[in-house]
Amino acid sequence: MPAADARQEGEFEMVRKRKGNITALVNIRADAGLVARVDALLPAITADAELVATIGRVTRSAVIRLALVRGVKSLERSTEAKGRPTASVALP
Repeated sequence: MPAADARQEGEFEMVRKRKGNITALVNIRADAGLVARVDALLPAITADAELVATIGRVTRSAVIRLALVRGVKSLERSTEAKGRPTASVALP
């Protein structure tokens, strides 16, 4: 499996593990434009059989969770690349 595919599978696994196993409920306020962008992704994600098989029912919340996982990983990589390692947190 190529590295990008393995990384993506890891992201999906995090979403799958969290599904039905909420360890923390986080309420956020988001700009209406950002919510509209998330909503605009719904049809494309729904049409992607691999994503649907991985995350299950495609909802706004599922897309936001996936985006959050990807965003945190990206931030971790960028801070590590600048020589600022992030604290490792073991995932259940």
